[in-house]
Amino acid sequence: VANAAIGGALWGFTQSVAREEPRLRCVGIDLEWDQPLELGSEQILAELLADSTLPEDQAIDGLLSIRWRGGVRAVGRLQPLPLQEGTPPVVVRANATYLISGGLGALGLEVAQQLVADGARRLLLVGRRGVTTATQEQRLAELTAAGAVVEVVEADIAEATAVEHLLAHCPPEAPLRGIVHCAGLLDDGVVVSQSGERLVGVMRPKADGAWHLHEQTAGLALDFFVAFSSVASLMGNPGQANYAAANGFLDGLMQARHAQGLPGLSINWGPWAEVGMATRVATPWQAKGIAMITPEQGRQIFRHLVRYRQGQIGVISFQTAQSQRTPAVVVHQRVRELLERTPIRQRMSTLTTWLRERTAHVLGLASTDQVPLHHSVFELGIDSLMALELRNQLATALELSLPATLIFDYPTIDQLAASLLTQLLPTPPSEDRIETPSDDVRNGDEPGGVVAHLASLTDEEAEALLLKKLGY
Repeated sequence: VANAAIGGALWGFTQSVAREEPRLRCVGIDLEWDQPLELGSEQILAELLADSTLPEDQAIDGLLSIRWRGGVRAVGRLQPLPLQEGTPPVVVRANATYLISGGLGALGLEVAQQLVADGARRLLLVGRRGVTTATQEQRLAELTAAGAVVEVVEADIAEATAVEHLLAHCPPEAPLRGIVHCAGLLDDGVVVSQSGERLVGVMRPKADGAWHLHEQTAGLALDFFVAFSSVASLMGNPGQANYAAANGFLDGLMQARHAQGLPGLSINWGPWAEVGMATRVATPWQAKGIAMITPEQGRQIFRHLVRYRQGQIGVISFQTAQSQRTPAVVVHQRVRELLERTPIRQRMSTLTTWLRERTAHVLGLASTDQVPLHHSVFELGIDSLMALELRNQLATALELSLPATLIFDYPTIDQLAASLLTQLLPTPPSEDRIETPSDDVRNGDEPGGVVAHLASLTDEEAEALLLKKLGY
């Protein structure tokens, strides 16, 4: 079980790393053999890399299943498992306790509402900080008015002793029959800025919490154990390698439970609208054609899935029309050629205009006028995920190898344009280069302002410009 969970965490982590570097060609390979192989690990890897059946032209969306049976290898694509039929559906019981970790969070309260609507009469909501907002108080009052006994317990489920004490809150007349693990934490950042501390911080509530619940309820007759995972571990998401790893752990753990005949379901949720952590980073998902799941849709989907025994299933809402649309970045892939045809004095203006368009697109802004030229784009609400998305679009469109920290290093459009232009089109000294600066250069603080312009000149160019100004 532990190996499966750790394997899931590694899978989620590498999925997101690959998303951060779109130029990499990544294929997930699931290996299994029925007897010891004579080949060493290096030989296996060499054989796989040389295999013509691997989808070299596909990104990480490619997932292969490779099996050795009696020393003979077979390759086939993994297909999602259908819902099992013939299994009695789970029934929510009035004389049972249902534990929801992260129960005071937005998703936890949605789950609580649905369980009570389905007949649950005793809920154990677990959170590290207890009730802290008027919204939480209102939702709890609504659950009580609907006939449920709701107990709120402050506990850190990442601690084994806390989980042990938590289970003591389930009375014999209402034994624990279901767990919904919704606890989670975000600490986004590109891989180069990640640390062991940040990884552990995100892993604790999801991975450690799920593990303790798994170990300490192994002897109980649970009807269901549902873990709220994320599409991030299924598809990867730039800047969320630690979060994807934590959710991947849940996926592996629930699959292992399912394989052992224990109840276990990991739901890889797409982003929810209005509630949940994904609302902070909705724009990148929507740009990929992934729609938001409304709370009502989420509750009904949960209601359906909890009644079936399944190891893992992804729930993603796609915007068909948008997902089939040509990505905006493709339209601009000829921007490099455009700059080459543009007179040198106008290149900065052309590039800044395009950069403002790209930034507005990532932010979901209606107009480029909302993107300032010499103020930090982070003032507009760009977070680390959006910054990485913007960098990836620029790297693809401009055919440049750009650092993951590009937007952090050059947070204003004019700074970014100056850096990119230097890499794109390093120009030799010429008469055009030392002409009087164009209008956007005369204004000292505009893109390519006087200071930036002079700083970009060689000593010979600067001297020539000075002599020309003096009339020599």
